Amino acid sequence: MAEAPGSNPGRSTKLEYRIESEKMRIAIISDTHDNVYAVLEIIEKLKEIKPDLLIHLGDIISPATADMFKDFKTVFIRGNNDGDINQLEGIAMKNKQLFVNEFETNIDGKKLLAMHGHRSAWLQEMIKSGRYRYVLYGHTHQVRMEKINNTIVLNPGGHYYMSQGGIILLDTSNDKYDYIPISGGEKIESNNI
Repeated sequence: MAEAPGSNPGRSTKLEYRIESEKMRIAIISDTHDNVYAVLEIIEKLKEIKPDLLIHLGDIISPATADMFKDFKTVFIRGNNDGDINQLEGIAMKNKQLFVNEFETNIDGKKLLAMHGHRSAWLQEMIKSGRYRYVLYGHTHQVRMEKINNTIVLNPGGHYYMSQGGIILLDTSNDKYDYIPISGGEKIESNNI
């Protein structure tokens, strides 16, 4: 069950999306900005690592780019630069995926919140709230992997001009995560907790 976090007007309050496993390997990407070269590299890596779920944290931009992820169980988060929202929603629906403003779920008793992150005050409030084990966001195009109190905060970076981006692979069974660079992104040490 995905629920809309509080204090976010204009959203539906509940969305159905079955999580098949109590513990998951989640691939996290963001801000692909129609960079087809990066998307093709991401897809090749995803085929290798075979995640249980892919979360794209926004700024996909076009429906054609979203459709490239059709072979993966995917939650797309709406970014502040995403283009035709109706078409993006249609592509997600056609591919049995989600396209939402934010995504909240519970995996093995651990709450996860995924958002684009362009509302920085709300992002900081959610990180500091202590309600979530995982807070995932994009928007800044800067990789971030850290633990704040009991919350693991992850941002895989972006794939726009001069950005550093990759895939973060999160294993919820042990709270470990690894960074996989894409399109020449430099290797960043993983902060396994």
